[in-house]
Amino acid sequence: MTFEIFLNLLIIALLTIGIIYAIVLEYRLSSVKENHRKLSQLIKQFYEASHQAQKELVRLKNLEEKSRQDLKFDIEKAGLIRDELKYLLTKAEQTKTIETYGLDETESLFSFKSANALSQSEEEVLAKLKSVK
Repeated sequence: MTFEIFLNLLIIALLTIGIIYAIVLEYRLSSVKENHRKLSQLIKQFYEASHQAQKELVRLKNLEEKSRQDLKFDIEKAGLIRDELKYLLTKAEQTKTIETYGLDETESLFSFKSANALSQSEEEVLAKLKSVK
């Protein structure tokens, strides 16, 4: 009988150890599942953030291209204005020379036109300037 009691106690001890071990494993497994769920959420958030960054990158590239085109247009416009200013300064210097030396248009060394008459190239420059505005 003592042998049967000993075997029963041994089986009870082993079952108790098994139950305790199963509880510990269940706790660890639930912890792993929770960490897996959190990691899945982080991966999803990372994917969404990278996708949004990719969209923004495309938007920034389009904005950069538009800005480049606008800047090129503004530079061309500034060049036309510069050319017009050079033309106006040249005309002003010629007018000043005529007024300073008292020359009229027929006496000058250069062939000046009257204020109302414009050459074809002058008319083209003015037309281009008007179209830029």
